[in-house]
Amino acid sequence: MRVVKVILARQREWFEHGPQHLKPMPMVEVAEMLGIHVATVSRAVSEKWAQSPRGLVPLRGFFSLGTENAARRRRVVECGQSDGERSGGRRK
Repeated sequence: MRVVKVILARQREWFEHGPQHLKPMPMVEVAEMLGIHVATVSRAVSEKWAQSPRGLVPLRGFFSLGTENAARRRRVVECGQSDGERSGGRRK
């Protein structure tokens, strides 16, 4: 639960303003903030999803992991967009 609270605090702008506001957030940084091992953070978000006003989103997608994370970040961004935004339209 503490890991999720950190995600919510650090990614507040993503939840409030949209996917273009997704910030880089290394698991190591969260682990240090909470005084736990990075593997604990990884297990806490592995295969876990959160229901948000922007839809269902994978918790792991909020973390930066280098090049491996590019596809995950795209999915988190896409989860936060409406169907119109994904197809190039504007949401009103």
